[in-house]
Amino acid sequence: MSQQVPAQTEDSKNSPTYAQQLQGMTIDGWLIGERVSKTDRDSGGIFSEAYFVTRDSDKAFLKAMDFQAVLRQSDGDLTALQAWELMLGAFNFESRLHDRCKGMDRVVRSLAHGYIQVDSNNELSVVPYLIFELADHDVRTHLKLNAVDVSWRLATAHHIATGLRQLHGIGVVHQDVKPSNVLYFDARRGSKLGDLGSAAQQGVDHNLAHPFGGDWRYAPPDAWYGHRRSDFTEQHVSNDFFLLGSMIVYMFTKVSMAPLILEKHLQPEHRPTALGGQWDGTFADVLPYLEHAFAAAMLEFYSHLPEPNYAGFDYREELMTLVSSLCAVDPSKRGYPDGMGRRTLRLDRVQTNLDLLAKKTSK
Repeated sequence: MSQQVPAQTEDSKNSPTYAQQLQGMTIDGWLIGERVSKTDRDSGGIFSEAYFVTRDSDKAFLKAMDFQAVLRQSDGDLTALQAWELMLGAFNFESRLHDRCKGMDRVVRSLAHGYIQVDSNNELSVVPYLIFELADHDVRTHLKLNAVDVSWRLATAHHIATGLRQLHGIGVVHQDVKPSNVLYFDARRGSKLGDLGSAAQQGVDHNLAHPFGGDWRYAPPDAWYGHRRSDFTEQHVSNDFFLLGSMIVYMFTKVSMAPLILEKHLQPEHRPTALGGQWDGTFADVLPYLEHAFAAAMLEFYSHLPEPNYAGFDYREELMTLVSSLCAVDPSKRGYPDGMGRRTLRLDRVQTNLDLLAKKTSK
């Protein structure tokens, strides 16, 4: 850009960013309405703003990338140009990824993407945006507002597994499957995976600098201890397996697997220093303690599973086996057996088994 980027002053740090000034504007025929508060939104991060948009009778969700938020959050570690490059790199990756995801029925659809200029006299006021189909709310909210049965929970897990399998089929990992990123539409359409802002693609450097690219509150324990594998599948696809299992646990306990293990069942002396713990040894040495905590977490998960009321069928044992395979704290054991009983990081059998469990428990 030819125009010099101005320095951040105290006044500019406290004034609304360009991404926060879109209400009332029209783009691609969509009228930008109310801005969604960060506490209420279904998806998005600290470097974006969200709005409800309308076009005729259609409603959708707009995500606006916020260059100024990137710059402010860096606390001077980034130049303005670097903040621009970081934001545009994230926008280009996410918009291209959504273009590749067209036709995936378990990934939220992108309806449009592009750029909107807030101030016609300032070329730096350009805000990249993406518009998505609008869900009713996320799974976290749905569980708070509704009494749901076992079949609904398992059907939602099947939808998540299907969405992940669709992404994995094009060499993409989600990396941020959590309650706020599983969006519920209605009884007919079910749930879909949203927010690909933390996703990564095999062979592309974006979002692969760290062993885990999503929200660290949900990360598998091996990531907290800095354990990393060089293989894309063993590292990043394995993380998605853990996140899927963690979502199943959440839907029955309202707690995800990582905090259940690390905060509730692991002793402070074995917790990673990143969580305020005292462990300064290797991952291999802490693994036996993690296995013990994982076993306790699985027992707690089992205690939350409703008693079956289906003649001749108890879903709990099969679900326990599935979750223990998905969430194994030893990443070399994480996966699911193929038809020959061999461990694999493919989701086809997981997807099928969740579908069968959902159907069996609906009778």
